[in-house]
Amino acid sequence: MKKIFIIGPTASGKTELAKFIFDNFKTEIISVDSAQIYQDMNIGSAKPSSSELNSYPHHLINLIKPTENYSVSQFKKDESVVSSKIFKNKNIPLLVGGTMLYFNALEYPIDDMPASSEAVRKKVSEELEKFGLNHLYEKLLKIDPECTKIIKPNDKQRVMRALEVYYLSGKPISSFQTRNKTPQSKFNFLKIGLMPHDRRRLHEKIEIRAKEMIDKGFWDEHFDRHGGFTGFWSRYAPSKDEKIVPENVDDNLCSYNATLILENCLALANQYDTNARFNLGLMYELGVNVDQNYLQAYEWYKKSSALGNEDARSNMEYLIKKGLVY
Repeated sequence: MKKIFIIGPTASGKTELAKFIFDNFKTEIISVDSAQIYQDMNIGSAKPSSSELNSYPHHLINLIKPTENYSVSQFKKDESVVSSKIFKNKNIPLLVGGTMLYFNALEYPIDDMPASSEAVRKKVSEELEKFGLNHLYEKLLKIDPECTKIIKPNDKQRVMRALEVYYLSGKPISSFQTRNKTPQSKFNFLKIGLMPHDRRRLHEKIEIRAKEMIDKGFWDEHFDRHGGFTGFWSRYAPSKDEKIVPENVDDNLCSYNATLILENCLALANQYDTNARFNLGLMYELGVNVDQNYLQAYEWYKKSSALGNEDARSNMEYLIKKGLVY
């Protein structure tokens, strides 16, 4: 049995190629995108429009709410179920996306490591903030010198994850990692990789796409005009009954509800929640229910970045590049 993979970076033409194959061969499309699995995240994830989905149905999109967790092992299970149904329909699974971790999981064995827990993540985050990354790496060197051959001293996320695994299981992360990386699948894969030769042109296309997303209402999607706050904001709303319907992100946020969200963000930020810290940075950058303050935004992004949030680091670099902080 065969499966077709279409792999490539953002704006490389994966969707158009998938449409062409769908129109000319007996295939069904499966999304391999770690963002498109979430409901209500349509513009920012470049999810196909409703009209596109009517003409080109996609499996494995809109599976869960943004506040819910989803793992690579769960994706592997879901994909297996969907592919079985596609084969029964006498069609070929056409897997399209840019999440290489998901693609690799379909072809190679995945490591059966313990799932993370908020309590342990908090413990590691507190250590990071109190003692710094070098301290964590030195501890990892003693616990698991084997994994430090791969994990670099400045790789916050992987250092923290390695310590989490040790605290959860009492075993080094290297003991869970599969040594045999040979393919273990009963399927034959036809892999189509889209890698533009001119990366400068690719970057231009990505910039154009980003501007189009904003024009389509990217910010409105995050602040949800029709049901209160969505995405990461919904994590900090006190309850569904207290959510609001802002008409304008800048001017019409209901202060009572937004203040509660601000208070919840601050409370979680003080508990080493990296997303809460990121969101506070975003609130100060945009001036949402607080006075716009780029320096405060930078400081919150910095605190989030210290806990391994790469998006926060990118926003710090953006503020510096634009001359908004010095």
